[in-house]
Amino acid sequence: MNMLVWAVLGVLILIALIAVAFAVKRQRRTADYRSFFIMGIIWLPAGMILLLLEKTSSTDSLFLLLGLVYLVIGLANRKKWGKQEEITPATRKRRMILTIVVTVLLVLGLIAFALY
Repeated sequence: MNMLVWAVLGVLILIALIAVAFAVKRQRRTADYRSFFIMGIIWLPAGMILLLLEKTSSTDSLFLLLGLVYLVIGLANRKKWGKQEEITPATRKRRMILTIVVTVLLVLGLIAFALY
């Protein structure tokens, strides 16, 4: 019975995702190669750190490889980066508040994880 409920729920979610995919207007967008470069810069050291920790997981080298691939794609298309947009003071303030809230939640989560 429990498995049937999960199967029906999964099918309903799949149908909803398909409906949303058809409802969303398809727009041609160019790739943001600066974001690829930034992701590469973040994932490459993360993969190195995971490899240095010598965990037995096979995903450790995946972060390193993806970071390297993103870095190469971003650098190869450096001419297509485009112009960086200006950030208004109001947007900057919202981003700062969001960053502080997320950081506080992360620290509280780490403390809770360490205590239990």
